[in-house]
Amino acid sequence: MSDKKKKKNSKKKVAGAAPVKKSNVLEEWFFMSTSELDVEKVKEVLKTIPDVELEVWKEMGVVECNIPDKLYMDMEQIACDLQDEESNAFLKEKNVKTLFVVTIQAGEMEFIEPVLQQTATALNGFFCGDTEDFQPQIG
Repeated sequence: MSDKKKKKNSKKKVAGAAPVKKSNVLEEWFFMSTSELDVEKVKEVLKTIPDVELEVWKEMGVVECNIPDKLYMDMEQIACDLQDEESNAFLKEKNVKTLFVVTIQAGEMEFIEPVLQQTATALNGFFCGDTEDFQPQIG
């Protein structure tokens, strides 16, 4: 590529903008279970994952799961009330007894999806997108 083309292409970048690493982008999900759960039960399942680092704030209902360079997931338990009639009807239809808001590192789904599947199976639940139709669903 000529120097002139290199200069022209470099002008397309936004000044001062840092490149966004795909693995740093976070997505919001829900974890819904038909069982009565707490963060200790979630921790017991997550600690079976090789190389996992866990932090639990029991009083706050939060579990943070980290596998360096592969996985970041934060689960915060909330009341089974999503503040609107349609969403709460979904919870009732699925017999949800425990609800977590989940923040997951995006861009690593080939690694994260098996972890979500294993967690969902062990905890009698499923992960779903924080969307109007609760899609996608895993578990």
